[in-house]
Amino acid sequence: TLSGAMVGPMDGIHLLNASRVMSTCRGDGKVLKPDRPIMPLESCFSRGVDPASCHKYSTYSDLNGLGRVFYIFMDVPGPLQLDEVMLTGHRAESFAVYDWYSSKITWLNSTSFTLSAGYEGHGYGMLSPVVGGWAFIGERAKLVPAASLRFKHFTNKHGLTVQVAGVTNEQLEVCAAEMQSGLLVCKQVSFQVSGTTEIEFSSTTVAFI
Repeated sequence: TLSGAMVGPMDGIHLLNASRVMSTCRGDGKVLKPDRPIMPLESCFSRGVDPASCHKYSTYSDLNGLGRVFYIFMDVPGPLQLDEVMLTGHRAESFAVYDWYSSKITWLNSTSFTLSAGYEGHGYGMLSPVVGGWAFIGERAKLVPAASLRFKHFTNKHGLTVQVAGVTNEQLEVCAAEMQSGLLVCKQVSFQVSGTTEIEFSSTTVAFI
């Protein structure tokens, strides 16, 4: 999925894990991909490390009205610097880190962060911009939680409003984290027919949790 190429399950007949296969795509089978194929981190090149032996990778989704959400994969988890993932000029406190395996959210207050090891020993997470006091997480069940194919537009007049695209009979859980409270808020979205709908994350939402 992160490669941006075709996705094909390789297990034998009657051996497929349906939930794992569906973590790659929409309900109609269309793959939820990042906007660029995954590649070694910038630091693999700028720090003179052989990219072939640098097993730290990133890619991203560019989301209209929100900005760029980064996905980071590490063969061996450990600390990372913000400028290893993106160009300098971004303030650390403008981002939150979502650990895909543990569901832990870290609000950055320095330029360094860490991903923990998942069940296979790898690290995988998101680096999401904080907009309107919220860090968008998206679909936690998907390998690419904030794919631009799914999330079409964002506004932040009163919190964070998200335009979500879905297909007939699809049911989604869409999440965002509020910086002030530190809470992760998830909303259920159902599509009777294919189309788009809007959901809103605001301080009022948090008050009723």
